[in-house]
Amino acid sequence: MSVAVVSGGTKGIGKAICNQLLQNGFKVYTCARTLDPTFNHENLIQIKADMSDKKAVQKFAKTILSKESSIDILVNNVGVFLPGKILEEEDGNFEIQVNTNLASTYHLTRAMCESLKKSSKP
Repeated sequence: MSVAVVSGGTKGIGKAICNQLLQNGFKVYTCARTLDPTFNHENLIQIKADMSDKKAVQKFAKTILSKESSIDILVNNVGVFLPGKILEEEDGNFEIQVNTNLASTYHLTRAMCESLKKSSKP
């Protein structure tokens, strides 16, 4: 069975991507800060992870890689937008957005690269 990893796959576009992959016969691993108990499928594995935290990203990847010999598809979908005026927004909002939207993509891709290269479906 082909294996896909979709970050941020419990709602919106990510959930739609997961559903499409599941319909096409993939085993799908996804993560979110809040899991969706109503999003069930025998080939869907939801893992709780705060992708703004590098260690959580690495733990998410390690959990998957401990179960799968190769990954066929990686979709870096996770994202967050915390609107606000620069002088009024909560301190740390910028870092959360950069770490979630940019750094998590780098760290997850880096963690999955060797496994992606092993895929028979490049």
